[in-house]
Amino acid sequence: MGKPVKSAAVPHRTGKEATGMSNPGRPVDAARESVPTSAQPVALGVTLGDRVEVSKRITDVEIQAFADLSEDDNPLHMDDVFAQQTRFRGRIGQGILTACVISTALTRLTRGLFVYVSQDLRFTAPVLPGDTVTVTAQVVEIFDRGLVRFRTLCVNQRGETILEGFAEMKRLKEVPV
Repeated sequence: MGKPVKSAAVPHRTGKEATGMSNPGRPVDAARESVPTSAQPVALGVTLGDRVEVSKRITDVEIQAFADLSEDDNPLHMDDVFAQQTRFRGRIGQGILTACVISTALTRLTRGLFVYVSQDLRFTAPVLPGDTVTVTAQVVEIFDRGLVRFRTLCVNQRGETILEGFAEMKRLKEVPV
């Protein structure tokens, strides 16, 4: 990892406190109060504190389609009888399906000008069929050579944190016309 150019501490927050009340999929300008922003935009196309939210309802259709695509047919996701006998008391969505919504948020924030380098995930609660997942991604560090670190947070419609972590993306050197 390169040398940090700019960084900021981001406090852990959940529910409405973490996600605010914005238009899903659009950068949240009012969210900059939690992270000091630089006075000058960085040539990367993102600045410290930039933030976006994206919401996605995870239904049985998405769970089945993801199982078909990924071959993740764990009975926790696919078998009502089996899943009912577990601590979850019913089927849950695949964790990586939830993490895919993070990719959507990061793409909207970076407009496709970055490529994923790494993702650190900590799953804290299950996603149930029918849950709406709201992802918040925020720029928390900017390193040299175009590397940017994002704090990622996923909450459900009940305000419960279901997944949290950090992502790193690198700015593409070439930008297609």
